[in-house]
Amino acid sequence: MKKLKQDSDVGLLFYRLKRYCCTVIRSIGRHCLSVRSIKSTTKMADILTFYHFNDVYHISDVSLISKFAYVFAQARQDSKGPDIQPLIIFSGDVFSPSTESSVLKGEHMVPVLNNLGIDLACYGNHDFDFGESRLLELSGKTNFPWILSNVVHATPHKNPDSHVRDGSLLALAQEYVVKTMGQYKIGFIGLAGTDWPSNCQHLPPARFLSPAEVAHKLAVRLRTVEGCDFVIAVTHMRLAEDLSVSNATLDGDGRIDLLLGGHDHDVVCRILGDTDDNPGIILQGITDSAARIRNGEIVHVEGNVRVIKSGTDWRSYSVVQLKVRKGGDGKAQLDNIEVTQYLDLTRMQTYQKIPKCPKTLSILGSVQDQIMDAVRHPLFHTRVPLDGRSAVIRSQETNLGNMLADAVRAFYDTDIAFINSGGVRCDRIIAETNGNNALKVKDIIGENCISSIISITMAHNLQCTDIMPFDNAFVVKRVGGATLLSALENSVSDSHTDGRFLQVSGMRFKASWQRPEGSRVLESFFEPKAGELEEINPGRTYTIAMVSFIATGFDGYDCFKAEETLVDAESAMTDTSLMLQIFRHSRKSNSVQNRVTNNADGNVEARSDAAGDDKTEMGVKRAMEAIITGYDDIDGLPIVSPDIDNRLTFVSTTGTDL
Repeated sequence: MKKLKQDSDVGLLFYRLKRYCCTVIRSIGRHCLSVRSIKSTTKMADILTFYHFNDVYHISDVSLISKFAYVFAQARQDSKGPDIQPLIIFSGDVFSPSTESSVLKGEHMVPVLNNLGIDLACYGNHDFDFGESRLLELSGKTNFPWILSNVVHATPHKNPDSHVRDGSLLALAQEYVVKTMGQYKIGFIGLAGTDWPSNCQHLPPARFLSPAEVAHKLAVRLRTVEGCDFVIAVTHMRLAEDLSVSNATLDGDGRIDLLLGGHDHDVVCRILGDTDDNPGIILQGITDSAARIRNGEIVHVEGNVRVIKSGTDWRSYSVVQLKVRKGGDGKAQLDNIEVTQYLDLTRMQTYQKIPKCPKTLSILGSVQDQIMDAVRHPLFHTRVPLDGRSAVIRSQETNLGNMLADAVRAFYDTDIAFINSGGVRCDRIIAETNGNNALKVKDIIGENCISSIISITMAHNLQCTDIMPFDNAFVVKRVGGATLLSALENSVSDSHTDGRFLQVSGMRFKASWQRPEGSRVLESFFEPKAGELEEINPGRTYTIAMVSFIATGFDGYDCFKAEETLVDAESAMTDTSLMLQIFRHSRKSNSVQNRVTNNADGNVEARSDAAGDDKTEMGVKRAMEAIITGYDDIDGLPIVSPDIDNRLTFVSTTGTDL
């Protein structure tokens, strides 16, 4: 009986196993049939392909950019024939900020963009960094349209010759663009983030309309008036605003079918229902670091994709495919969206095999020649030797440190300004100049910056002075008096020789190197622009301009991290850009109302101040007045003559001045 039961159990087990196998086989068969059906369905559908990228600033990596250009050119080449040609879409920020843009004012990017075959682009906030007039020039030289739908001029320009009307769009922006892809019409709108006014240096007086309301209104118009089948928003907003627009435009004629965004320098994909507004998360459960393990590529298939962002600086891009069809009634429908995103081309196993675009190589070579010419352009004279010796500027007051700190304080109109001495790298006394030996652009930005945009050998041969070679961003903090006193102690700590020693403007302090670390500051005073010296009050706050490097806690300045930020790194002026703007905008014939600028070709062009309420313009003027003492009789270049005025004094433990 026992053996019979065992046989029965074995038989039952075999029977169940047989049924399971049959079920699996049938399931596989159904799956294969499903795959065949999908393939058949996909074959019946049309595919609309978009290559998307955003936020590109630098042209130093010639190899990467030429490979990037080849990929885009090849995409067009591969789609010739019956396939619908892909569109190349750019989501803004290209003309600034970078060392290259400081030198050429955005001109370096025009031929690079024109060679990519871009079909349309949305402006970014940094595209206005050199003012709307300059953006008009730059975008007028590009071979594709620009869109920006929700930002309009608030008032007419003060220049009576200006034809700008209240309510008109900025620069060369169009409200929308319609493109035909096969039998489909696609409407594109451009949306700016509402944070632009806080991080855009030369934005003209403007009104920012609700991105969601504008998106809905224009989508309705594009469908009902222009006859568009689909509407895509090309945006330059933070992810949270992209998601807000997406959620507000899901249905009806006001529907936005896809948002292609920039501003966040991350690769992002959001499917309907994924509301995570952290751009560091690519997709639900996937971070940038996890995706990089997959050779820099991550693929999303057959999803209801709503928002795409495509990284930054030529390393990243997205290929978006809309699977669409037209029904018997002629109405178009979107079946699904497939996205392939490339997080970092340089990390892909096939990167070395990607050919370089010959035309791009030629373009970048020409741009580097332009940069070489531009950095030799004379800027200013000094009538006194400028002391930038590392051993001196990292341990005591110098006239060069005073000049730089005064310029930054005046630009931001803050109570105090700090220059961390490690940011000044000339390590020499710069001799006084006259005649034909003026200090040049290359002397401000230095070999380190120049070698990041042209070859190291070419940069070295320029023999730069390296006054401020790091292009550091100056932020503004609201700092408590107690924190300020702590920062001063860090400045004169035993580690001051690593560059944390501060050159200052708007204050004075006395210290002793002989006292124990942490108690070396003997006296400290705030020096208002008008009025008597005031002892630093631990109970009040001070606005202080400083480089982002120390504001975020480096060089021992942890005390600054928790203090309120008034101007962040995104909207900050860099030390390099500030110096170039001060001296480029100043000539002997200059006045507060009329200034002189240099065109990209090096020619001097005088123009009146048409944007008198531009905060950046006013800041540059204040900085000019703070450090420029006159103009050279021969070449008209500005003159500086900074001195030492005992802002920083050091005494021995006996109280005798050292």
